Amino acid sequence: MGLAKLLCMKIRFRIRYLILLGVIIRGAVNTAEAQTPAGIFRADALTYRYYLEQKWDSLTHAGKTFIRDGIDFYYLRMRMGIAYYEKHKYSLAIPHFRKALQFDPSSQVALEYLYYSYLFLNREMDAHLAGTDLSPETQGRLGIQPRFITGFSTDYTYRTFRPEPFSFPIPDAPEGKQQIPEQMHNLNLTFTQFAGKRVRLIHSFTNFKQQSTYYEKTSVRDYLFTSWLNQYQYYLNASLQPLPGVTVSTWGHYIYLHYPYVYEKNSSRTQILYAYQNDYLAGVSARLTGRLITMDYSYSQVWFGSIHTQQHTAGIGIYPLGNLNLYATYNLNFLKQNPERNFHSIQQITTGLKITSKCWSEIGLSEGKMYSFSDATGYIVYNQENPYTLLAHATLYFLPSSRWSIYIKGSFLKGESRFTSSQIIMNQINFTSYSITGGVSWKL
Repeated sequence: MGLAKLLCMKIRFRIRYLILLGVIIRGAVNTAEAQTPAGIFRADALTYRYYLEQKWDSLTHAGKTFIRDGIDFYYLRMRMGIAYYEKHKYSLAIPHFRKALQFDPSSQVALEYLYYSYLFLNREMDAHLAGTDLSPETQGRLGIQPRFITGFSTDYTYRTFRPEPFSFPIPDAPEGKQQIPEQMHNLNLTFTQFAGKRVRLIHSFTNFKQQSTYYEKTSVRDYLFTSWLNQYQYYLNASLQPLPGVTVSTWGHYIYLHYPYVYEKNSSRTQILYAYQNDYLAGVSARLTGRLITMDYSYSQVWFGSIHTQQHTAGIGIYPLGNLNLYATYNLNFLKQNPERNFHSIQQITTGLKITSKCWSEIGLSEGKMYSFSDATGYIVYNQENPYTLLAHATLYFLPSSRWSIYIKGSFLKGESRFTSSQIIMNQINFTSYSITGGVSWKL
């Protein structure tokens, strides 16, 4: 009985071996046939016919089949890339144009298509790199010229705050202070320049002003007054692209803060004076851009007054259509601030949708305790005394031409104002806020 069972097992093993061997031989024969001139001719004729008839779906389907069968050549990749490009799936077109350039590194047609694919995905550094490889004649035809400044933008924001009812003084409170915001103005100017083929520099200058009601309790008396806080900011971002789709950045943000305080010389002589404070932020980040997703990581350290913050941010972006017609991004921030021992988190999500050929919309939501905090690249900072707990925004982008654009943005936020002293935090006053922003940008 055992011998018969053993013979059956051997027979089954030999049958499986012969089947597997047949599959391998058949695959090798098919591959060899595909790589013959006849196989290449068939692929060339069929994809060229689909190309002339502009049957882009049929072309991409046939092209993927031929590539899977081992057929690969310059014109096949160019037709595949153009098919995806005509379908506005630029991120899917890019690998084919890059492969075509491996077959023919001097192809200006492939480089031009690659340049515009990057440009329509807003991958500025990739587009710049592709543009520098174009011939002088092609650069002149496309209007690509070396410039010291390659682009700039400016925007203005007005924000108004609506606190819930409050009253001062605060009975039995220790020495301390509280700030309740009333209105804010923000003016920004940003320049972009390239220092070589792979290095981009961003310079940003900001003037921020906020009017608030200040309550300060000293050992002598209580003070209640309205005044302005002013801050002047400079931001520098240096980005390096060692490989296509890989960007490494470092940045620094300096803030000169001018704020009011109560000066008491004695019980009968007091003044509202202004003090200054220097705030700093520095960090590094890396971005990996794939066909349909992007992945980001950044680390930064913040010194806002006496508060030192360590921040880690991990992000992902999804572009399911292979373009900017529909996208979503998600960032998860972890912050640790002295004297806290544990990290707390802030979540941010953004979605964008193309409305017309010249108009895009975007909505976003941030949730968490937002103070002594910045966005993933250190560009937007939250160094206010009062923490924001919720921030929502909606933006409309208008692109009249490929060189310039305008946008209008509205936002809503919730926040908390608290009386703080060395002994206690109390008298929480919640507030809401609305803002409107208008901006314009040019690409030179």
